[in-house]
Amino acid sequence: MPLPDHRPVIIGAGVSGLFVSAALARAGVPHLLLGPPTPPGAPRLGESLDTIGSLELAAQVPELTEFRYRKDCIALHSSGRETGVFSFRELLASTRVRLVAHWMLGLPRSTPWTFHVDRYAFDDQLFTRCTASPLVTHSPLKVTEIKVEGDRVTALHLNDGQVLHPSHVFDATNHIRLLGRALGVEPISLDVPRYTVFARYFRPEGEGCDHEAGPNWLRTTHLVSLSVEAHGVEGLVWVLPMPGYVSIGVSMDEEAPRPDDARVLEIAEEVCRARGLDWRARYPTAGPSTAVRHRYFFHERVSGENWMMIGGSAFAMHLASSSGLTSALAMAKVAPEFLRHPRRVGRRLHRFVRWVVSGHATFDDISRSAEVVEEQRERWIREAYQRIANHAALCSVPLKRTLGVWAWWFLEWRLVTNRMFRSDEFHTRLLSPQANHAWMNARETEVRGDSIEQLLLEAG
Repeated sequence: MPLPDHRPVIIGAGVSGLFVSAALARAGVPHLLLGPPTPPGAPRLGESLDTIGSLELAAQVPELTEFRYRKDCIALHSSGRETGVFSFRELLASTRVRLVAHWMLGLPRSTPWTFHVDRYAFDDQLFTRCTASPLVTHSPLKVTEIKVEGDRVTALHLNDGQVLHPSHVFDATNHIRLLGRALGVEPISLDVPRYTVFARYFRPEGEGCDHEAGPNWLRTTHLVSLSVEAHGVEGLVWVLPMPGYVSIGVSMDEEAPRPDDARVLEIAEEVCRARGLDWRARYPTAGPSTAVRHRYFFHERVSGENWMMIGGSAFAMHLASSSGLTSALAMAKVAPEFLRHPRRVGRRLHRFVRWVVSGHATFDDISRSAEVVEEQRERWIREAYQRIANHAALCSVPLKRTLGVWAWWFLEWRLVTNRMFRSDEFHTRLLSPQANHAWMNARETEVRGDSIEQLLLEAG
């Protein structure tokens, strides 16, 4: 069947492309979505959203609440004896933060916590809902060739022989970088190539779940640093608990010596158990493991006269320093405006990407450290606020975009201190294995230093 011509075209029907499709449909724009959906059983790394991503997901896709789960904290477990716990509930409960986020910077209102997202169910349902819209024409056909004239995409050749002449093109092909290759826009490496092993572990079928009322570690994103000296391998473990399963992964330098994949996951399990995260006791059934090689990169230019890269096509960086969903949501939000003002939005996109990737080095430094020192903690917090300002500089109305730019520079120059925005309970340092165990396995405990001391006393 011939496809409609001279319309905006989204290449890639993964989650980034679906966010763009949803944004265009909300704006009443008929468009074409190309590419097969992600297979239901295809491996996914899991998803832990930061503050901005959680707010935007709740605002842009409010109907898919059943696939996102409450996350109160993020815990940075150094390769030494210390763990830093950052409480999103404390952050989002702060009147000062709400004032800045909602009024000054234009972020949507939402719940007082952030989310883990079940990508396996979420992606499938989002695809179903997007393709049901009368404004969306979906085809599983793939683009085999792209024709360009200057900085403009003029034609897309499909694998069935059709040729489309799009008004605009959105590239959501992630690491394939279809537009970047066609336009000769080369990626810039942020780090060495990585080798990542990940798997899911499941709860017994039919067993009840106390995810929201259970131990603290169930509502926390865990990032555990591994060192050769302490663990025999250098890398970063992530643990994302959800009601039905836990997503476990280990990211390592591709060229560094390492044991086989099964042993890497065993090391992750042993190290987490020593930290009070006995996830294997709760999720005893192991699913198949997957190993991927990937690279961290960005493009200096992510848009042109009638084309735009989305999410992972534009850049890829540390899993924890900038969630892929967060970036895709932000870039999709400005897609309707891009159709009218490509150059104006393009300038904001360039700044958005340049500022986002600046956080990669900070997180890389933290993830490789034996301890989470004060200076690193302050950098982590400051850059979390910078991401909020950066989001506003891209997505908000003109006045609030200007405020976002100024907020970024104030934070960069440290003219605005962290304590102006956060409560004293935002960060807790767990300085011993006993404190780790006590906090991780406590139920609904506030993240405060005096609570830790009380827990230790109760634990004997």
